[in-house]
Amino acid sequence: TKKDADTTAFIKGIKSQYEEILNKVVAKSDFDLVTYDPATMKRLVRSGETNLGDLCADAYRTLLGADIAFVNGGGIRADILKGDITYGEIINVHPFGNMACLIEATGQQILDALEFGSKDYSGESGGFLQVSGLTYEINSYIPSSVKVDANKMFVSVEVEYRVKNVMVAGKPLDVNKTYTLASHNYMLKNAGDGYSMFKGNKILQNEVLIDNQVLINYIVDELGGTVGQQYSNPYGQGRIAIKTFNKAELQEEVAAAGTLKEAEYTAESWKAYQQALTAAKAVLANEKVTQADIESALDALQAAEAALVKAPVAAPVNKDALQKEIAAA
Repeated sequence: TKKDADTTAFIKGIKSQYEEILNKVVAKSDFDLVTYDPATMKRLVRSGETNLGDLCADAYRTLLGADIAFVNGGGIRADILKGDITYGEIINVHPFGNMACLIEATGQQILDALEFGSKDYSGESGGFLQVSGLTYEINSYIPSSVKVDANKMFVSVEVEYRVKNVMVAGKPLDVNKTYTLASHNYMLKNAGDGYSMFKGNKILQNEVLIDNQVLINYIVDELGGTVGQQYSNPYGQGRIAIKTFNKAELQEEVAAAGTLKEAEYTAESWKAYQQALTAAKAVLANEKVTQADIESALDALQAAEAALVKAPVAAPVNKDALQKEIAAA
């Protein structure tokens, strides 16, 4: 019927307008911006830093004027390839329509959030945090002691934090200080992915921009329309360091001990060095050794080596003088 034909034409017109908007070029990138590991082609954004993760977090921090910004890896859904960037590609990166917010948060809450986001490493987590304004280390050899409730909401960290050396703008994170934190309503207001530590915090800017517009505005207004050299490394800018269980340095130090000669050092300093060396070998042989044991043994061995004292060298015997002394006697 004519009515059906008119309806079909109307729908096609809407689709055409929509497609025109999605295909509109809004910016460009000089590099591939990725969610995956180029070496393995496996998804990385939920367990490690990527250049797209850095870009998205920088967009929140810059546009909202925050000290720190977090973006959950699960909210970064698609890559942006080198070349023109369309509006549709930006929407594919952030398809959920989350709204940008700025809150106040204590350093302790920041640390708890980083710990919570790292709890499943080396596995994946949609709550893994891409960050801006800070750097941190995940010590993967430390078991996660994050406690959650029945709804998988953060409760506490029970023992040792696996996240360490958190630096904000080049300075150590102060757990007692109040920082400004940018992200979206899903995390900061609704405890999305279990981030309950921020519920009830003071809101400074409330749902001011949709997430994909945050990214577009950052690229266009702050980067001049081009994602350039600062985002060239697919593994990001070194904001997230992964520390793994590693005996190699201690093994090398123990192997180097074989080049030292007992005769060249005083008995007391050599004895102390040998005690440290024996202890280091015992640590390497222990199947239940911890990273802390390795680091302690390495420090002790290096200190003992530095404390070695050279034995005094006897003066050479002057045979002619000795013979004269004997003859004179």
